[in-house]
Amino acid sequence: MVATAINDLVFKESEEDWDALCSLAIQFGRPLFTNDSMLPFIDVTPKVVVQKQRAPRKTKSQVDEKRPEKSDQLERKDEGAASVTHMLKQIRQIYRDGNQEPIPYFKLICNPNNFMDTVQNALQLSFLVKENYISIENGEDGLPLVRVVNSKSVEGNAPSQAICSIDVTFCEKMVKHYNLHEPMLKRLPVSEK
Repeated sequence: MVATAINDLVFKESEEDWDALCSLAIQFGRPLFTNDSMLPFIDVTPKVVVQKQRAPRKTKSQVDEKRPEKSDQLERKDEGAASVTHMLKQIRQIYRDGNQEPIPYFKLICNPNNFMDTVQNALQLSFLVKENYISIENGEDGLPLVRVVNSKSVEGNAPSQAICSIDVTFCEKMVKHYNLHEPMLKRLPVSEK
């Protein structure tokens, strides 16, 4: 309706009369006044956008990743190495006490009282696997077994790595599966660190 009314008012026969619309609109409009002191702040020209120049990218040379031929052995004297060495001694003792039968991996690492100790055990065990002090194999039930590696058979083996995924729920499931009340691996006493 508004468009039709504007067309009827402005477009008469072959000419346009916009003054008729303006005279009608002025009756209902109200003027807005500006202060002269504000005029310098009114910017009517559009801002010119200046493109910023990008700094040229520095290209990095492609370097092949290399795995070390031989990693540091466990004879280091820092706290982590002492803890791993302590764990190796415990595993060898458990292995001997069990007539050199493989030890269930999750039974070995799970601490029913402290999940963070379980994670720490898994990490330290992975170092022992990497250094060929122990090996991990699949058991008949599909769960991994830990075996102490004979020093004579180590020479021909390349270092390997053990990776496993474990969370609190799975740890609790393994604790129930093996009926654990105490951890098999004990933490290194503070005085020996």
